[in-house]
Amino acid sequence: MENMNVSELKEPTEKEVAKITLPATPRNGRILLAAQINPRDLKVCGWEGSRSRGWKPLSWLLPNELLPAYEAALAADVQAVTQKRKATAEKAVQTRRMNKILGLPTAARRKEQERNEREAEARSMGLLPDSRTYARYLLGDIGHEEAIRIGRITSYRHEQTNYDDLLRAGYDKDDARELMTEV
Repeated sequence: MENMNVSELKEPTEKEVAKITLPATPRNGRILLAAQINPRDLKVCGWEGSRSRGWKPLSWLLPNELLPAYEAALAADVQAVTQKRKATAEKAVQTRRMNKILGLPTAARRKEQERNEREAEARSMGLLPDSRTYARYLLGDIGHEEAIRIGRITSYRHEQTNYDDLLRAGYDKDDARELMTEV
């Protein structure tokens, strides 16, 4: 092209002026801005939204002459995301190694340990871990002594009386509580 005269230059063909449709995502918007391309200067290909929520573009038409700048910015973005993912993975490996050296449990073991501690606390109060009374105690709606008192009442009702049999027979809770007798 160095030896061509200006008079020999032709108008670009339709194929050479072709535009690339680029989805209008926040990431693509960020990449366009990094490439110093203002998305507002691009032609919009479709809109979504409504009058009340506002309209957003579905995609932009990117001319071929802006494609190299966009691809360079995209490559830089991909590299930055890859480096961030590697750093995060590396940090996770280091944390696991350090926890293993220090004898600290993993997140799953900590969760299981916390659940076991809650179950043991509930059982020491005479409550089931998934009972409403224990849930109210954990929320702070009732105190420790009140939770123990309710636990004793319910334990007695279910273990020492025919209350469960009456419920299975079709009585509602109030009637079953009035009719229950010691077993």
